[in-house]
Amino acid sequence: MIRTPDQRVRVFVSSTLGELAAERRAVTAAITQLRLTPVLFELGARPYAPRDLYRAYLKQSDIFVGIYAESYGWVAPGMEVSGLEDEYRLSADKPRLIYTKRTARPEPRLASFLAAIQAEGVVSYRRFKDADELASLVADDLALVLTERFVSLPPEPSAAPLPAPRWPLVDRAEELQVVTGLLGQADVGLVTLTGPGGVGKTTLALAAARAVAGQFADGAAFVSLETLTDISLIRETFAQQLRVPALPGQTLEESLLAFFGPRQMLLLVDNVERLVAVTAPLAEQALARAPGLKVLSTSREPLRLRGERVVPVAPLALPEASAVIDLGILAAVPAVAFFLTCARDARPDFELTETNAAAVAEICRRLDGLPLALQLAAARLTVLSPEGLLARLERRLPLLTRGPRDLPERQQTLRAAIAWSYDMLGAAEQRVFRQLGVFVGEFTLEAVEALIEGGSADLDPLEAISTLVGQSVVVVQPLDETTPRYRMLETIREFALEKLAASGEAAQARRRHAEFFADLANHAEPMLLGTAEQRTWTAQLEHAQENVRVALAWSVSAEGELGVGIALAGALGWFWLVSGRLQQAQSWYAELLARRGAADDSLAWAKVLHGSALQLWGLGDLAQAAAVEESAVQIFRSADERRWLSYGLALLARVRTGQERPAEAQALLEEARDVWSQVEVTYGQPFDAYLRYYLGSAALVRGDLGTARTHLEASLRDLEAAEDDLARGVVLGSLGVLAAQRGEHAEARARFAEGLPLLRPGGDLWDLALLLLNYGLEEAQAASPMAGALLTEALRTWQQLRGRPGMALALAGLGEVAADGGQPHRAGQLLGAAQALLPANHPLLRVNVPYDLPGRLAVARTRGDPAAFDRGLAEGQGWTIDRAVATGLTSTADPDVSLQ
Repeated sequence: MIRTPDQRVRVFVSSTLGELAAERRAVTAAITQLRLTPVLFELGARPYAPRDLYRAYLKQSDIFVGIYAESYGWVAPGMEVSGLEDEYRLSADKPRLIYTKRTARPEPRLASFLAAIQAEGVVSYRRFKDADELASLVADDLALVLTERFVSLPPEPSAAPLPAPRWPLVDRAEELQVVTGLLGQADVGLVTLTGPGGVGKTTLALAAARAVAGQFADGAAFVSLETLTDISLIRETFAQQLRVPALPGQTLEESLLAFFGPRQMLLLVDNVERLVAVTAPLAEQALARAPGLKVLSTSREPLRLRGERVVPVAPLALPEASAVIDLGILAAVPAVAFFLTCARDARPDFELTETNAAAVAEICRRLDGLPLALQLAAARLTVLSPEGLLARLERRLPLLTRGPRDLPERQQTLRAAIAWSYDMLGAAEQRVFRQLGVFVGEFTLEAVEALIEGGSADLDPLEAISTLVGQSVVVVQPLDETTPRYRMLETIREFALEKLAASGEAAQARRRHAEFFADLANHAEPMLLGTAEQRTWTAQLEHAQENVRVALAWSVSAEGELGVGIALAGALGWFWLVSGRLQQAQSWYAELLARRGAADDSLAWAKVLHGSALQLWGLGDLAQAAAVEESAVQIFRSADERRWLSYGLALLARVRTGQERPAEAQALLEEARDVWSQVEVTYGQPFDAYLRYYLGSAALVRGDLGTARTHLEASLRDLEAAEDDLARGVVLGSLGVLAAQRGEHAEARARFAEGLPLLRPGGDLWDLALLLLNYGLEEAQAASPMAGALLTEALRTWQQLRGRPGMALALAGLGEVAADGGQPHRAGQLLGAAQALLPANHPLLRVNVPYDLPGRLAVARTRGDPAAFDRGLAEGQGWTIDRAVATGLTSTADPDVSLQ
């Protein structure tokens, strides 16, 4: 037999052209589906005589198929028979399959020719009704001929083998399992991996294809569209890479579909995003025609076909920002592991060390765990240390260039990779994309609507954000809340800001950004004190803090508007206090107040003064807090702003309590109650119950325990009626302190235990820290196994608040726990640090359970080796607060004790 260079059996098809055009197409498809090569002679302008051509075609063919209807065909000059009959005679040495159309009335010469064939009795001779029946007959007969007459051929080499991956596959086990699992499902034909440029979609797809290729009789093939920009060439690209010839009588699309039809194979199509409009219909047709075909595609957006399964590919997991650095643990973090692999490609001697670990971890965080960015950054280690590299990452895009030459051009710089996605957007979507660069971290659809207000009338914000999410330049945060939130990777955001600066739209975008967050804060402010929506608004403000910082920075800049920052900060005083941002908040208040003129006595400035006084009170600077709040109260009185006046009087009373001026505190609180009674309560704030709590706290501080109990219990009843669980937790904490002061320690612990679950879910970090501390000290005095866990959590919370007295007392309690646990040296260290770090006077010390540090220290010394305790005591007394806290947090609580 003849083996052609492509190792396929060739089937010569003989018929008239126009008369049997449909039948020729059907037979061609049937031949192709059997992975044979159809050979058809077509008339056309050629430099050779037709007879020479079809004879040459016949000579190179292995099987002859004759299809006849009515026409005998043309008899050329010098010939005695038509080309149709001549082709038959020349095929005598080959297997021959003859088919005649039932409904035809053959011309006399064709009838004689067919009669002679039948008389020979040596060829297969069958009749057919239409093109579909013919295709079925030909397929069956060819299969039989192949079985009987031809030796088996070696497996055909893959036309488009899977390439070697460019990057190592790091931490993709879960995604790999998902993708291979989907490809193994009988009802799944199309799986698309989506994600931003440089996230590693191709690497994951290649790993998945290699893992499942053995499940397909025809293996896996790879088609890359990364260099293709002309959509008219997509079919040619597929045909070229898969080595599918354009068959006579067929369009290239028909040839491709005929190629896929009989195959059981996995087709990996890489970088579909620019050609989705053309690729999607072709994939849909191929999957419909080829039941054994599965398509795995990579794209920055889905193909959006029915039945498509989309697998988002996220950046690599990052190291925790606050985690204590352990080289072994850090090296196993996926982003770090990938960076180290790339670093060793650039510098084979590169190692993760104690010296460079912090810089490596921060590099990975700054680059969002994006593999392309990490690879480009690692390449710079040939000339920079990790510390030097980190210092230059304030602007990522100019630094992250010079990628390997064997990468596509769009992946040789980070800017090019992002520009690839940007260029695929329409003009309106590009405008939204660059304006979104003003957001830091998370943002909502409402924020987007405010940002693009007044833009193109036909641009719907939801459609715009949907497009940007679909193109993988905006990420949807996990939908674990009722309000969806979005964000940009910082590397993409930097590109957006470059485009924004060049567009001339930056000033307007930054103004609208700041105004939106000022409006958000002003809507949230009255809802934060005991309303039904308190937790919802607190959560919104918590999510908004990165953008609040940016908005405030803009407001105090030369290009900004100070009034927007004043309104924003004025509404956030209470939130900043209870969420533990006291120092950060006070720095903003100081910056704003430095710009206040002597005559600036507006209500907006009074709210800023009040916010500043709240932070100063929380920080223990009572003199400054009093001076600032007195100014605020004066403006509130002048403006007859009774709600804020009541707030101001209450805060000034708490300051006077801390200053040990109880009579003034009492008078201020009574006035605050009187003023509040004149306020039209629009939002359901139970502030009178808060004022009763403040009266009880003041009585508790001055030792009037009976009055304290009366006010606190009345406050608790009112808060229960108002269903203000957060404030109930605060009051229960004070009732616990009251019980401790009365020596009723079991009652104290019960009150603390009741209040803790009410405070944990809320945003009041300050009062949570206070309750944890008091609860832990009570349990420590009772030598309870719960004490260690409570005090460790209290220490961590006070560390977040930077509350020095709270940290010192938590350390003392942990020292007692260590003494009870037979660790005298550690007990001495922690108690010594607490003794040295505890301030002599602070308002916090007046709202704690009774704690005699010298007496508790002496008792702890007797519970173990006094010499070891004394050595530890001397060491701890010389520690800084940071070292003491780090040591305290290494104390392990009983793992079997549940605090929930």
